[in-house]
Amino acid sequence: MKPRIGIIIVVILLLGIQAAGCGNSATRTVSNNTSTNTTLPANTPSTATPLTSPTMTYPTSVNSATFKSANGLSLSLSLDSTTYQPGQEISIFIDETNTLLKTNDVPVSDQWPLSGLSVGPCGTEGANYGIAVFRGYYTSADVSNATPLILYNPYVVVQCPPPLIFPTYNFKPLSDIVTIFISYPTKSSLTFEMNTEIQIEGYWTSSPTATLTNFTPGVYTIAGGDEWGTLVILHFTVTE
Repeated sequence: MKPRIGIIIVVILLLGIQAAGCGNSATRTVSNNTSTNTTLPANTPSTATPLTSPTMTYPTSVNSATFKSANGLSLSLSLDSTTYQPGQEISIFIDETNTLLKTNDVPVSDQWPLSGLSVGPCGTEGANYGIAVFRGYYTSADVSNATPLILYNPYVVVQCPPPLIFPTYNFKPLSDIVTIFISYPTKSSLTFEMNTEIQIEGYWTSSPTATLTNFTPGVYTIAGGDEWGTLVILHFTVTE
């Protein structure tokens, strides 16, 4: 599995290393065919291709959905196929975009629609969204009752960055480019594209030892969610 985390994660990791030992604050931080997924719940995400930004090359997607939220943002989730074989790499792309014609200042929140969402071993640290993968077919109505698969080796110790303190995400008009103004660990600003591509080949079992297991034949559900409570559901099938 080879996760490719967006630029914010890289920058935040660098800041985290630089700020190590400075203490923490109590404040929370923050894919050639044209067929589309047809198994989405009728009243949740509508099928659509991911919205583009000026500098990002998006993966070719044949399985995608976008859900607009009340704060003027839209959360897009896409896969590079609807069907895979065991051991085949799955490319997952998630993107948060401002749908307004003006700059959109969106306050940080902590209204995650699901537990277990992540963009890497540190969970959603440094991102306002995350994904989770489930064995079986679930919809937005019942996915919260399912147990997500473990996408990262649970026995590898990862030094996650300390939190950054900022009150809002400043989105450019009709864009996924965002600026945050940081007050901790130093006063500064970061501008980046709010998108992430994650590549997975299977999931990890945690007992008795950590083992990477290929997705076995069957139907799987991928959920994407953001910190404002938006939830997008996609499905894929693994065949023999």
